[in-house]
Amino acid sequence: MIKMKEIYRQLLKLEFLLLFVALPISFCFDFSSSLKLGLGVICFVYLLFLLIQNKYSFLKGAFKNYTKKIGLQILINLIGLIIITTSYIAYTNPKAIFNGFMKNPLMWITFIGMYFDIF
Repeated sequence: MIKMKEIYRQLLKLEFLLLFVALPISFCFDFSSSLKLGLGVICFVYLLFLLIQNKYSFLKGAFKNYTKKIGLQILINLIGLIIITTSYIAYTNPKAIFNGFMKNPLMWITFIGMYFDIF
């Protein structure tokens, strides 16, 4: 039984390495976009399969210890991050600070998602 647990841990390490390290790095290399898309879709479907198989176990008790103090701390961190990154861009390249957002309004979705992805 102990041997099976050790093998399972090794497989989890390999899965983590492939999905969250090797796959994103492989997107940087120059090969077919359809192959990149296919790999991404396969990994996404695999992760959905794992979530359904485990019945969303990561949500059980996720918000049990969530308090207003923690929410306020997250909000303060988010505002601080927005101020720091915006001031850095304003300092390094002030002409281009909101240039992309004016040309492509849908970029706001990416911009907001980027900040929430950090948390």
